[in-house]
Amino acid sequence: MLNSILIQNIVLIEKLKIEMDSGLCILSGETGSGKSILLDSLNLAIGQRASSRLLRQGAAQGLVVAEFNIKNNLTCQKILEENGFLNEENKESLFLKRVLYDNGTSKCFINDIPTSLNLLSQVGDCLLEIHGQHEQKGLLNPSYHKIILDEFSKNELLLEQVKKAFDNWNSIEKKIIEINAAKEQNEREKDYLIHVVKELELANIEIGEEEKLTKERNFMLNQEKIFNLTQELNAEISDAANKFNSAQKLLIRNQNLGQNLENLISGENKLEKLSEIIDQISVKSDEARDIIDEISNSLEQGDMSLEEVEERLFLIRGFSRKFNTAIDNLPEFLEETKEKLKIVENFEEMAGNLEEQRITTKKSYLEKAHELSKIRHEYGIKLSQSVKKELAYLKMENVQFEVKITELSEENYSREGIDTVRFSAATNKNSILDDISKIASGGELSRFMLALKVSLSEVKSVPILIFDEIDTGIGGAVAAAVGERLKLLSKKLQIMVVTHQPQIAAKADYHLQVRKENHGEVTNTLVEVLDQNRREIEVARMLSGDKISDEAIAAAKKLMG
Repeated sequence: MLNSILIQNIVLIEKLKIEMDSGLCILSGETGSGKSILLDSLNLAIGQRASSRLLRQGAAQGLVVAEFNIKNNLTCQKILEENGFLNEENKESLFLKRVLYDNGTSKCFINDIPTSLNLLSQVGDCLLEIHGQHEQKGLLNPSYHKIILDEFSKNELLLEQVKKAFDNWNSIEKKIIEINAAKEQNEREKDYLIHVVKELELANIEIGEEEKLTKERNFMLNQEKIFNLTQELNAEISDAANKFNSAQKLLIRNQNLGQNLENLISGENKLEKLSEIIDQISVKSDEARDIIDEISNSLEQGDMSLEEVEERLFLIRGFSRKFNTAIDNLPEFLEETKEKLKIVENFEEMAGNLEEQRITTKKSYLEKAHELSKIRHEYGIKLSQSVKKELAYLKMENVQFEVKITELSEENYSREGIDTVRFSAATNKNSILDDISKIASGGELSRFMLALKVSLSEVKSVPILIFDEIDTGIGGAVAAAVGERLKLLSKKLQIMVVTHQPQIAAKADYHLQVRKENHGEVTNTLVEVLDQNRREIEVARMLSGDKISDEAIAAAKKLMG
């Protein structure tokens, strides 16, 4: 529900905050007092188009902030959550803000976070509807009629099944179109496709092959240099080993002299340690020569010669240029080409399988769609009867209303089924039924909408409805009937009504009076919540005019019960 609205520098309102309540809210006031400003302000808050003409004269910017309670509005909560605007600390309160500037631009906010006008409008659409004489978009726009009927019929689950079945059928239809187009194209290229597959299969190119061949080629180009280096290393190590062998032999020949030397140097065993080191060097030199031999052996000719490696690189790089495809992508390109060829060679089998799927998916769609259509026809009659009953209660008993359901041609079948739904009416019993917009006046349209909303009150609806000038062209018993139905509807929804009719105003749960106040050359629009006594005076004014008599007060009290 709408908790409050703050308006600043909009038309004649300098600054105003209105606290709202549930039930039926009446807005009344003399003609020109500024009742429409409240509706314009609400329209701004819920994302309708803005205009600099709404800005108070001399103001650089205007502001509208509307606070809503969305505790039970799951649709709104879902939109906010999907877009990151749901307040985790307080999921019940929602603030919509619109700032209007004198250059005609505006800024939008959800919970004080900047947002787009489109998202603000989406959120606003699931919060409230404003129905003026020419704003009954759901009633006037035939594209809404099917939605309204499906809500009344509670077709949500079945409608989802129809949509899924249609998507399955449509997907197969697209595949058939694609395979036929591909077959015609590939038939012309069949010989070329066969040639490509043969070439690439024969080449047997592997992922990573270019890198492997490049490394092998570089190795081969440097093979001779590496071989010469190993030979030189081997010669040097061998020469060094021979010298250490000579030193070892020298120590052995002079073993006795060495023992005497050890005695002279206090038995520190230096020569024994020297002999051990020479032995270690001899062993290490043998290990070094073994490693050099391994390197030399690795340089032996592999499976391919340098010439063969270069020829292979030239071949695979040529295919890459030819097919404008990276070498590592050529195996995938081959598989894709095989698939194209398969479409040509196995077209009849593939087409046969798809045709079977088309028959199956179309049958499934039509079964669900006809089931949906049957329910629509059944509930279309019920909705027609309910609306006509409400219209009779609203003193429009001679008005005819019918939900027309017509089957579409197959090419126009859609995710919403096989039907088109239109609301038609005639203002007299013997008149021809036609679109409501063509036969109904402004006041009749509002009563049509009221009758429809009462009939749909048990199904999903936005939680706030605002009726502007629903009382146009009516009075007396008709106005009283409208008031009764508005009161009934307000038991389930928050209803706000702009009215001049005392019979409607008398049904209010709370009453807002709109008036102008002049201070010199400055005019302000003010809105006040009326207590019981002032409500009686306001209803009396609506009954008798500016001169309020005791009789008018008594009549007002009687109307208000």
